[in-house]
Amino acid sequence: MQFNANKPSHLNDSFWDRMSQQDQALYLLVKPMPEAAYTVDWPLNMLEKALASAQEGVEQLGGSFELNPDFQRGHVWTDSQRTAYAEAFIRKAVTGRILFNCPGWSKAYIDGDIPAQTFQCIDGLQRLTTMRMFLAGQVQVFGGLRAADLKGSPFDPTRMSYQLQIGIYEFSHRQELLDFYLRLNEGGTPHSPAELDRVRGLLDAARKPKDLQGAVAPTEAAKASHIEDEWVSVAPHQMKSAGLDQVLSALRAGGSLTELATSFYSGGFSYTHVLTTKRGAQYRVSKQVMRGVPGASVTGGAQP
Repeated sequence: MQFNANKPSHLNDSFWDRMSQQDQALYLLVKPMPEAAYTVDWPLNMLEKALASAQEGVEQLGGSFELNPDFQRGHVWTDSQRTAYAEAFIRKAVTGRILFNCPGWSKAYIDGDIPAQTFQCIDGLQRLTTMRMFLAGQVQVFGGLRAADLKGSPFDPTRMSYQLQIGIYEFSHRQELLDFYLRLNEGGTPHSPAELDRVRGLLDAARKPKDLQGAVAPTEAAKASHIEDEWVSVAPHQMKSAGLDQVLSALRAGGSLTELATSFYSGGFSYTHVLTTKRGAQYRVSKQVMRGVPGASVTGGAQP
């Protein structure tokens, strides 16, 4: 399927075709930003485990994990900028939004020139790097304090109230991804004109027909991950789904997670675990949600 630059990528063809020419023109003028295909909150105290789980997950499916892809600026913040951001984060004066792209992450892969399960950071590399360095004791705040010095205080960064807001997109065409990246950054000041021109050059290269014709087919493992299992456990299949916040809250209250003997696929997600609350209520939990849950929290089966 070739990327159609004349239609917003987040609108389906039938909706677009039913729209009046006037509304289509307005859409192309405004260029509304698409919403992430998958969102989740990652508590800071689980950040490294969540990243490791994401990397393991995509690599097991034949994909790749890249926090600093070619369109990113690299690690450009100075020490003073990292300190300023970490202090603002602890004060809750800034958000911790981090955006990734991974075609095939939560729904069936659409053929494109970005291979399935290619996990890349789109936006927030500087913020993500800063918080990882802060948690590792490499960034000091408030006159020399490290993360360990705040342990047990109201500003302990490992408290569940300190979270990063994760959004995962599923662009499968490089042209589409780079266009999104440019629109994210053209309106602000952090990127220099030279940095944006460099990415525009990458976008021009992505627009060449030969690049679009070189689409990479998904791996057999990636294809298999989107095939609904023929066998499903009847009880879990009828349960309501639990999100990451609900799972973590239930675990803190004394609930437990149990791995299913056989996972099943429903509504675009693969379900691998059952959450049992302290009161006995049960919910099905998807593989995507389990990526944000520490492995030690799982009982009665293998870790996710």
